[in-house]
Amino acid sequence: GYKVIDFVQNYVEPFDVGKSKSPLIAQLIAQLITSTIGQESKYAERVVFYSVHLLASIEMLTMENISLLLTDSSKRMEFTAQCQNDEVKRFFDKEFQDIYMHHFNDAILPVTNFIGEYLLYLGQKRTQEDLGATIAANQITVISFNPHFFSRNIIKFFAGSIINQMYIMAISEKFSKKTILIVDEFPTVESKVVKDIMAETRKFNLCLYASAQYLGQLSKPVLDSLISNARNIVSFKVTKEDARLLSSMMEIKVEEFFKKSVSPSELEESKREMFVKLHTQECIIRLFDGEKYILPMKVKTVDAGTWEIAPPPRKPDPIADTGKPENR
Repeated sequence: GYKVIDFVQNYVEPFDVGKSKSPLIAQLIAQLITSTIGQESKYAERVVFYSVHLLASIEMLTMENISLLLTDSSKRMEFTAQCQNDEVKRFFDKEFQDIYMHHFNDAILPVTNFIGEYLLYLGQKRTQEDLGATIAANQITVISFNPHFFSRNIIKFFAGSIINQMYIMAISEKFSKKTILIVDEFPTVESKVVKDIMAETRKFNLCLYASAQYLGQLSKPVLDSLISNARNIVSFKVTKEDARLLSSMMEIKVEEFFKKSVSPSELEESKREMFVKLHTQECIIRLFDGEKYILPMKVKTVDAGTWEIAPPPRKPDPIADTGKPENR
């Protein structure tokens, strides 16, 4: 069976991953928030990290509480009084006050504005789903975000929270069988933790398939990880810039006869042209069979609407198919 989660009728709590008090989880959530709001300043990163760490440690991590912690001095005192971590207390007693006074516009305001937008979308009641239980109970789990309903920032945040939870479940060895995470339009929802998924989680039964229109849309750390860890590559028609990279990744082989006929630069150009001049439904693929890479090949995709799977071969009748007269 399959299950659809569209964040309109039902949803996955983005901070489910925050139920654990692990510093890694606080870091993942803080990274997700700062990357979503586009604030890479050291002040914003520190404010968000300490806020998430504090509220997770006292089991009160919600978007509303982050906003209260940053804007309501009495609530801030209440939250910090419950915290047992001296470093967190020091930050909010001393450093936070200076940031609030001198860097409010780039460290506090973008966070509270984003939280306001988030609460606007999730203000009404929805059915909450448990991501781990849903995946275990269904062969396919589809998580869909309608771009006509959600803003790009909200989609990036929700999708990033799903990727975080998949990563934590993998390294916590929650997947008893191979699980495939397919991320369509990957640059739209790119998350820094993806590079860790590509490098680490295959041995924990989690594999990643990511699709993109242009490789240039990806950040350098994620693209480097993709180049290093990608095993199966499927390329439809691409730009010359992407063709140069894909050609080197796939290691396209050329017969010796052609090597003698043209210069090395012409040979490389002809390889790139193969990717640039692909027709509709044509693609070049490089697959891994579990032990070695199969030589790249050009193939054509099939229209799923007209593709019929042949029925299994009929089992022979033990009497009628022997060619011998039936025993009476």
